[in-house]
Amino acid sequence: MTAQRHLVEGIARRVVYAILLGLSVANLIWAFSDWRFYDLITYLDAARMWVETGNPYTPTIRAEDWMLYRYGPWFAALFVPLLSLPREVVEIGYAAVVTVASVLAVVPVIRQYGRPAIPVGAFLGTMLFGIGAGGNIQPVMVAILAWSLATRVGPLGVAIAASMKLTPLLFVLVFAGQRQWGKVAVTLALTALLLGPTLLFELPAQATSAGPSNSLIHVNVVLWAAVALGTVLFAAWQSYRLAPTRWIATCLAVVMVSPRLIGYDLTILLASTPHGTAPKPEQGHGPE
Repeated sequence: MTAQRHLVEGIARRVVYAILLGLSVANLIWAFSDWRFYDLITYLDAARMWVETGNPYTPTIRAEDWMLYRYGPWFAALFVPLLSLPREVVEIGYAAVVTVASVLAVVPVIRQYGRPAIPVGAFLGTMLFGIGAGGNIQPVMVAILAWSLATRVGPLGVAIAASMKLTPLLFVLVFAGQRQWGKVAVTLALTALLLGPTLLFELPAQATSAGPSNSLIHVNVVLWAAVALGTVLFAAWQSYRLAPTRWIATCLAVVMVSPRLIGYDLTILLASTPHGTAPKPEQGHGPE
C-alpha cells in the first residue's frame, strides 16, 4: 500500500510540475507577444503631469481606470529626469531593470527549497517577467521585498512596497511578532514619509476606487471583509507564535486584503522565503 501511495504521489507531483512549467511557457509567450510598456507610459505620464500641472495624479486623455497613477508621489518623481531621454532608451533601460528584478525575486525561494521549488519559481518568475513587459513595476517591488524583509533594511522595503500597493504594510505583523518594535516604528514612519505627501494633491475619484479586479469585494463586500480579516488574524497569530509559516501567511493576507486584486499580485508569494532567513539544510547521507 505504501509503494502504491508513493507511486500516486509521484505521478501527482509530476502532473503539477508539468502544469506549472506549461503555464511558465504561456507567460513567456504572453510577455513577448505584448511587450508594450502600458504601465511605464502611466508612470511617465504622471511625471509629465507633475511637471506641467504640478499634480502627478492629473488624468491624461488616455488614462482609463486601469491606467490611472495610484502610487506615492515619490515614485512619479523618479521618472521626471527620464522625460528628457529618448523613449527607446527609457524602454530598453526599464526592460533590463524589470527583467533582472524578475530573476532576483525568484532566487530566495530556490535557495530555500532547491530543485523542488524550480517549477513554482519558474511560474511566478515568468509571471513577473510578463507583467514587467507590460511596464508594471511589480517585479522590482517583489524583488525588494524578497531581499530585504529579513534584513535590517526590511522597514524600508516594506515602506516602498506599501507606498505602491498599500497592503504590503501588513508585513509589520511579522516584525511585531518577532518583537522588533523598532522595525515596526521605522516601517510606519517611512511609509508615512513616502505616502503622506499624497494628501497634498487633488486625486481623481477613480484613483481611490477599487476598480475592475479579481478581488472578492466585487462578489460581496461582507465576504471580502470576512476573508480579509480572517487572513490578517491568521497571519498575526502565526507571527506571534514565530511559526515558520508566518511569512507565507502574511503574504496571503497581503493578497487577500487588496480590493484591487490582479492575477499577478500572487507573485508576492515569492517574498514568503525572504533572503536572510536560514536556508534549508542540504539533504545528504549521514555518516558512514
